[in-house]
Amino acid sequence: MTEPALLPTATPARTGAVVWQLLRAHRLLAAGTLAALGAGAGLSVLAAPLLGDIVDLVVAGRGLGALSRPVGLLALVGLGQGLLSAIGIAWLTRLGEGALAQLRERFVDHALSLPLERLELAGTGDLSARITEDVSEVGEALRNALPDFARAVLLIALTLVGLGALDWRFALAALLAAPVQVLTARWYLRRSAPVYRDEREAVGQQRQQLLETVGGADTVRALGLQTDQLERVRDRSERVVGVSLRVVDLHARFFGQLNAAECIGLSAVLTAGLLL
Repeated sequence: MTEPALLPTATPARTGAVVWQLLRAHRLLAAGTLAALGAGAGLSVLAAPLLGDIVDLVVAGRGLGALSRPVGLLALVGLGQGLLSAIGIAWLTRLGEGALAQLRERFVDHALSLPLERLELAGTGDLSARITEDVSEVGEALRNALPDFARAVLLIALTLVGLGALDWRFALAALLAAPVQVLTARWYLRRSAPVYRDEREAVGQQRQQLLETVGGADTVRALGLQTDQLERVRDRSERVVGVSLRVVDLHARFFGQLNAAECIGLSAVLTAGLLL
């Protein structure tokens, strides 16, 4: 049995370009979604100083009347954050599902335009994996990764501004984590693309082998190839497991380094507060 010639895998740059094209088709909805989620994240930053005001008033022995203003503002911040988050998530769902529908349509159009011989070489397993798992990965990026990234950037910016407003040395101390974070991001981006590409290819090969084995079960039994086919399925499955473990290991090391950077920044801020 011949090995399938899998369809080519898009580069990170090409994937990013396609995602950008999908978002441009819904630019107003995308902008509104990021604005709502960003505003919600911005409101969450206001909760900390309000809680600090409440603690200061309690320690000073002020009455309930003095607490009414910060408590009311804190409640408004919570309601505003919840409302903006709900609106942002609703718009994000519309944006993601619309973009995914367009992506699937583009996939089908492109697949139908390919020569039949090329599709037969790739196999139905590769095609089905592309339109299910691969499209789902892009959808995960649209629904979660991009909004989380936007919120994180806004929170970092607002945190630095807040620390700088207290004392510029606090902001400088927090920035000590930045070099480690930048180096960690570069390290992760260099290593993640090949691993994720191997994972998608391994899943396509596994699905193709399963479909070939099940679809040709009568022929396999007639020729006595059960053992051979089982070995092929086992090999494909073991490769998927191996690549998945590489992904988990990569994630663990990535977040471990980010936690180290966070420890450096937090320790620097606490040390600055102790010395000032």
